[in-house]
Amino acid sequence: PSTALSADGPCGVAYAECIDPDEEGTDCMGFNNCLSACGESDEACSQACVDAVTFLGGAELSAVSHCAADHACGGSSGCMAEHCGLEYAQCLASGSGTSTCAEVADCSSACPAEDQACVDSCLDKGTLRSQEVYVKTVLCLNEACPDGEANCVSAAQQDQCAQYVAECFSL
Repeated sequence: PSTALSADGPCGVAYAECIDPDEEGTDCMGFNNCLSACGESDEACSQACVDAVTFLGGAELSAVSHCAADHACGGSSGCMAEHCGLEYAQCLASGSGTSTCAEVADCSSACPAEDQACVDSCLDKGTLRSQEVYVKTVLCLNEACPDGEANCVSAAQQDQCAQYVAECFSL
């Protein structure tokens, strides 16, 4: 295929969805989870994660990586929130629905602690725009409050993340 239609090209995600939407394997978020479970120097584990990712998962991951590189985000969640929210949301979500960002947030906050499957299910119910804004909000809050302490989160919602919170609850 042409460069535009490759997994790394500007049409990569759309092309991958068209080529094999039901491909068996690991999606973008599953790849991230797999890689996180590998030790830093465990090349065999990392390679197994790479080998298991679907074409679509690879295209979504590539879109996140390219966006982060284009904006020199490094490991900054704040930078990712500002510049790469849509790409990151497409990686995290496995579908979309009709819920607003506020409904996604309410659903997620009702999930038991450490129940990522519940949070993922909530995210999948949101519209694409709601997913993007919700992910931007979470990335901003993670940057502001890496330990998730309640007082910090409350302050960040009023201060450095206020724009994302306001947008989330206005959709």
